[in-house]
Amino acid sequence: MRGTREERIRCLLYGRLIMICIVTQIYALSAWYCHSTMCREVSAVKLIQWLQRKGRLSRAIVENMLPALMEELVNIRFKGLLKQKRRRKTTLELISGQVGFLEGFSR
Repeated sequence: MRGTREERIRCLLYGRLIMICIVTQIYALSAWYCHSTMCREVSAVKLIQWLQRKGRLSRAIVENMLPALMEELVNIRFKGLLKQKRRRKTTLELISGQVGFLEGFSR
């Protein structure tokens, strides 16, 4: 980082934390939508690359158009943003298929 002024570093940190919060919310909504409609998982890497492509996320933030960005995301039907189908179970499938801790013990 250039500069060592406390104000500059504080602004950079807050800006990055705000971006992390925004991207996390977009990912959470995308993951919920894909799981509920297609029973598939969204790839976080592919989603972030899509948001960066053509400056979509930064333009939506500057122009105060985040709802329009989410609508665009839903309209493309997440093609290319989903995890590839695989033979082995995904982490989400493994977690949801686990037996509860207490249920593992016989009485």
